[in-house]
Amino acid sequence: MNEKKISRICWNTNNWQKPSGKYGKSKNPKAYEMIVGYGHEEWLLDLEKIIDGYHYAFLQAIAAHRDKYDGKIFDISLYSINNDTKTRWWLGEIKNVQIISESESLKILKTYKRNGWFQEMVEQLKEVDADYKNLDKYPQSFATIKFRVKDINLLDSPLQFSANDSAVTSDYYNLKNFVSIPKLSLPDKFIFKSGHAQKSENAIANYEAHKRTIDLFHNRIQEKVYNQLCSVHNKKNVGSEVPVNGNSKIDLVVKNNRSYTFYEIKTSNSLLKCLREAIPQLLEYAYFPNVTNANKLIIISHNRITSEAEKYLKHLRNKFNLPIYYQHFDVDENVLVKKLY
Repeated sequence: MNEKKISRICWNTNNWQKPSGKYGKSKNPKAYEMIVGYGHEEWLLDLEKIIDGYHYAFLQAIAAHRDKYDGKIFDISLYSINNDTKTRWWLGEIKNVQIISESESLKILKTYKRNGWFQEMVEQLKEVDADYKNLDKYPQSFATIKFRVKDINLLDSPLQFSANDSAVTSDYYNLKNFVSIPKLSLPDKFIFKSGHAQKSENAIANYEAHKRTIDLFHNRIQEKVYNQLCSVHNKKNVGSEVPVNGNSKIDLVVKNNRSYTFYEIKTSNSLLKCLREAIPQLLEYAYFPNVTNANKLIIISHNRITSEAEKYLKHLRNKFNLPIYYQHFDVDENVLVKKLY
């Protein structure tokens, strides 16, 4: 059996597939990621780049003590810290992680450059205003590990744990012995809660600590529809931003005795894009993993219904028995049109 280890990796909000910018990174002015605006671990799970059956990546905990681990194989559990929110997140485990030599790292860097992958990484760094000029400054440490995709055993989404959990000690530059999985904050089950918190113009949403400015148009529609639903169903039976499946939130929920209607608001100027984005979200909110949280699912946008979209939704209801509908929000009248499509 492989020796089990644990490693902290730099913060990332793109699922460690590409750099995500300075948000959540170390605030220490001497820290590498603070100086250059990224960490080399941000490509840890960029699994499009496979060489001879392996994905090559970088771990700072290995790079700091390369000679000590050269040639060894570990099962490594991963966690990360969002330095903006001071929250800690457990990612899961990668088995059979092989520590590679400096000479192999040099060969991998040459392959990346030959395949155009290195330039792709440079462009990704430019997108987040990071210092891309030193990406290959230490070619012998461009990659420190390799593993096969089949050996990835990560959570669907990172789960939060306490900073006081003794199972994990924050030690960025050292590979630690694995003790146990920390006590994780399990995903929230759907529990209806009425009420609506008005969002400011600078409202921020965190989805597993992903930071994004909320669409103000979305906020306006949500507030108008919430008030309209309250006038019809009573305020105690209407809720907004209702948690479900961890950090996901349902835009609007209406309670009707023991059944619920879920609403998802989309603001793209393409109706088809609104449907494409909203349908999988509503299905997850209502049915994941094997529950039935809602008996009606409604997509809201400012786009007028098209004959094709109307046929599509009817087809979904008839073919798959999915209770999914569309309602138009009239921006001129600031009102949700009653007709369901």
